[in-house]
Amino acid sequence: MNQTIVSNGNGESPDLLVRQEELILDVTERLTQALNTAGITKMELAERLGKNPGFVSQVFGGGSNLTLRTVSDIAAALSLRPTLQFVSDREPMERMPDDGAEGALSVLQGRSPSDADVEVLG
Repeated sequence: MNQTIVSNGNGESPDLLVRQEELILDVTERLTQALNTAGITKMELAERLGKNPGFVSQVFGGGSNLTLRTVSDIAAALSLRPTLQFVSDREPMERMPDDGAEGALSVLQGRSPSDADVEVLG
């Protein structure tokens, strides 16, 4: 069944805005957990990326619109490979596991729930 997304008059649907913010929060949380797991400071990450510390602070503070390139660069600086997963709207939203280093790495490396780079459920 196709769903039409209705605009709020400003060109953006409230549902779309919520989804966008949820995605930004999810990616930022996962990157923060991976950074903590790797034991790397934001200053050290900035050096590895060849960026200034302000850029890294913006990324991790949600003040920067993350691009796939930026996510990929940060993952590479942490010796990780990002993956993407799509799930049905009917599936409950998954939050970061609270099982320490291994959980954060497995989520960022895409080992949960499968090894597929992109998985469409539903």
